[in-house]
Amino acid sequence: MNKDFKYSLHKKRELGTNLFSVMDTVTGYSTSTTIAYLKHQYPSIIAFAGARYSRSDKSINQLLLEIKNAKKDAQTKLADIFKNYGHASVGDMALLFAYIENIPIFFEFYFFYNTSVGAGQSRSTRYQDFNRSSLSDLSLFIDKNNVNFDEANIRYRELEALSIKSYNKYVSILTDEFTKFFKPKDDLKDQSALRSRVFDCARYFLLTGFKGSFAYITSAREWARIISELNAHNGLPFKNIADQLESLFVPDDKVISKFGFLPEAPDLIRHTESNMTVKTNISVLSEYINKRLNILKYVRKIDNYGKYIEQNIKLISKKYSAAEILVMEYILVIYPALDVQSLLKFIHSLKNDEKIEISKIIFNNHTNYIQMDNMGRTASYAIDLTMAIGEARDFNRHRSFGRFTPMLEFPEQYNQLLNHGFNIPLYLKNRKFKLIRDSFISDLEMYYSSLNGFIEFINKYFKTYDKNLLLMLLPLATNIQYIMHGSTKEISYMTQQRVKPGGHINYRDLAYRVAKEVSKRDKLLSSILINSRPSYLNREEFFDRS
Repeated sequence: MNKDFKYSLHKKRELGTNLFSVMDTVTGYSTSTTIAYLKHQYPSIIAFAGARYSRSDKSINQLLLEIKNAKKDAQTKLADIFKNYGHASVGDMALLFAYIENIPIFFEFYFFYNTSVGAGQSRSTRYQDFNRSSLSDLSLFIDKNNVNFDEANIRYRELEALSIKSYNKYVSILTDEFTKFFKPKDDLKDQSALRSRVFDCARYFLLTGFKGSFAYITSAREWARIISELNAHNGLPFKNIADQLESLFVPDDKVISKFGFLPEAPDLIRHTESNMTVKTNISVLSEYINKRLNILKYVRKIDNYGKYIEQNIKLISKKYSAAEILVMEYILVIYPALDVQSLLKFIHSLKNDEKIEISKIIFNNHTNYIQMDNMGRTASYAIDLTMAIGEARDFNRHRSFGRFTPMLEFPEQYNQLLNHGFNIPLYLKNRKFKLIRDSFISDLEMYYSSLNGFIEFINKYFKTYDKNLLLMLLPLATNIQYIMHGSTKEISYMTQQRVKPGGHINYRDLAYRVAKEVSKRDKLLSSILINSRPSYLNREEFFDRS
């Protein structure tokens, strides 16, 4: 039993359902799961009945009756199948729900980026009061016994205050200016739309370290994979939440005895140990390309730190194979600031013996149990997007796409991750808002200057620290590279779903431009673009929440 974890069980008579929770008293992170029956392991029974189909000719009625009359309980029999027969796929049939609360927005972004099997919802920035939010205690990331800790903490909290001050400033300004320009009616529909648009724009100043929450349901097998992936990451919040999730789904005997309930599918949460295969291969690849290929001599680097750079979309040329794009993404984990087109050209020119060596490194030790990371999800179309973190969180909803961003793969390269500049809301391109636009950009530039000063201070006085700290100080305006892989089906769906007026103007415009580039590539796809381009000037679209 982890001494820092606080366990609680709220029973059905209190909440209408049973809720088991694990809270980390050090970080404040909370994980909870709903339990249908305290003494009846419903997910295990369902999974066991499904598993029996492959080794029986009985109907579901007969199988459930067999389980009911069994001397062994369903969980024990299911555990036997899992352990003795290696029948791991039965874990796909036991669904478990988790609520993960009071965690950094950065972690929520990572979680949905790293999952595609399951369903969930994260809490929108439109419905939170960030004046009551705060960053995690700095001592969780750096040594509080260092003589420079107090000064570091002052600078840390100044960044937090600067973020909230700017956020509130533009909530007020944009409410007034949008009201003047778009002229909302004095009714609930228009006023609600106005608030949402204002919050969508002001959020650019919010930091990814501010608190958020989300809910997710998936199989026991997928939860085990997620826990394993979290264990492979360094620092907060990954390992902490991995421990909490494992304690949530597989509580120890003392906890079970104290609260008097049975966990729903504990024997299916297996193989959660840290999977370091991808990290190890990337480390070997880094050594190879630096010593043998001298990559930095031939590939251009991007350096736009603290600059306003408009969001952009490029369809990667068909002349580059899915394998070349795979290698490109692996190298971007090592050098996030490399220019994609320049890097692809370099990979395309490699000699056969060099390609064979890279292939050996990338695929080393991968098996059907140790799968590839997101970099392996290449598909028919590869789309290179430059967009703000805020929009990338929205694009995370499209989990049928393969998705890759260096930001979430290797935080140790934070200094290069910031080289893509920052973005602003498209509404501010309106000539009527020029003064606000200039002020918005100036305030963001001021924040990044202050952030750079903090980074220099930390690097000077602290030899080691958790690099995730710096990622959590990034505003949602920060541009990142985000590469999506999909077929025409996914692109068609995304266009029709995300171009609709209900969403934020920036990601609506990106979704439109993705479809436009695809439609230009092949006349057989010319009709994939069924919508007109979203307009940041259009009053009807501004108030349309459909």
